[in-house]
Amino acid sequence: MKRPSKPKSKPSSPTEPEEVPISKNRVRLHFPLDRAVHIGDLQLALMTSLWAWSKDGTLVATNENSGALEDLGWLGGEVDEVVECEAKAYTCARVDDLIASNKAYNCYCTPAELREMPTAPRGYREETLYDGRCRSLSAEDQKALAKAGRKPTVRLRTSDDPGKSIAKRLRDHLPKRLHDFVIAEADGSVTTEFSAAVNDHISGASHVLLHKSDLKHLHQRILIATAIDVGSPQFSTIPDVEQTGGEGSRWQTIGQLRDSGFHPSAVRGALLKSSFSSATDAPIKDQSKGFSLAKLSKSAAVIDLAALQKANSDVLQEMDNSAQVDAIFAHLARRGFDFEGRDKRWQKKFVDLVVDDLHTLADAEAMAGHVLTSGVSYEKRAAELLREDATQSLIDHFETCIKKGKSSSLKDWKSVFAKFRSEVDVPGRALSTIRVVLTGERTGPNLAVLATLLGEEGTRNRLEKARKYRSR
Repeated sequence: MKRPSKPKSKPSSPTEPEEVPISKNRVRLHFPLDRAVHIGDLQLALMTSLWAWSKDGTLVATNENSGALEDLGWLGGEVDEVVECEAKAYTCARVDDLIASNKAYNCYCTPAELREMPTAPRGYREETLYDGRCRSLSAEDQKALAKAGRKPTVRLRTSDDPGKSIAKRLRDHLPKRLHDFVIAEADGSVTTEFSAAVNDHISGASHVLLHKSDLKHLHQRILIATAIDVGSPQFSTIPDVEQTGGEGSRWQTIGQLRDSGFHPSAVRGALLKSSFSSATDAPIKDQSKGFSLAKLSKSAAVIDLAALQKANSDVLQEMDNSAQVDAIFAHLARRGFDFEGRDKRWQKKFVDLVVDDLHTLADAEAMAGHVLTSGVSYEKRAAELLREDATQSLIDHFETCIKKGKSSSLKDWKSVFAKFRSEVDVPGRALSTIRVVLTGERTGPNLAVLATLLGEEGTRNRLEKARKYRSR
């Protein structure tokens, strides 16, 4: 396993961006395991990719979060190597080894008992500083507590002064006050920090890049690695990332952006440029040439969802027609729309008619929902409207307008609707009624565009269906 050489100069503060020499070393992607992966995590992954490749390093990942790797792939990023994680039995055995060697112990404290202990400083994983009351439990005491129904967690036994057992480059990441912390939950699962320490080892990682906010739990990862005698990689940091312009404070995931119709190149560009002002539209590996952590912004990266939507719209509008067709229909297929039997010519026609109104690919779904379906369904209120004599008269009149005019192009259909408006008493209400006839809804897409996509036959079929309500 390749390990970094001892730095020649004093390492930087762990809270500042730190440029660590990499020479064909293994840089591991950091993905959280205790929550959903969001766009801030993918921003870190992209920066890690640039950092690793800028120094001719190998970008590695463990396979415990396959969804995150798929998201990275969607953004145009690929790792050099994926390492299989150890089985749960392996990690549990490592915990048992720590207990057997008196480096860890079972803790039977209840939540109420834990609340009696001193409050932990801000940023600690646990809310309280553990006072060690289960450190010296006898075997008989443990059996009695277990018999009473208490299921133990496992805590790592820490020292107030780890001393020379931890490398100096890592000691800077330790808080001033340590306490025994949980490494395995009562259900037998190990903590995120324990998994991270093990996976750093099995992946042969020599370097890991983190956001500054990740530092508050990093000491646990280091202490666990020391306890299981596997060592730790070097850790470097970049500023945190913030999200603005969205709904409340909820972080967006890549899956949510993808389902909302964002294009990967727009999202990738926003994530890269949030910290790296020199980012371009080129492939990530190409952009790694000349990259360094020193070139990143010193302030928190900001991902503005409103600005991202504008950038996404620009990306869609600037695509050539073929790329627009591919992107829009790939999105529609992913969203479950069936357009079998619709050839490329029809797909191009669809895109030409809707592309000017697209901010995201999802904006095409509304029109697709009206066109790529077998017909229209009417809810109770719509059905009641169709039964009225006035509605049936408007349907007849609209069909007369179709017969008198051409109905091939968008221009033809605009003329049909203009003629219809000019010949009815209340044009706005009449068009609203025809919208219900064609879509089943009172609000919706541009009617001329819809009729162009349905064609004369498809439009007439919907008129005929609405006529069946005449006698009901």
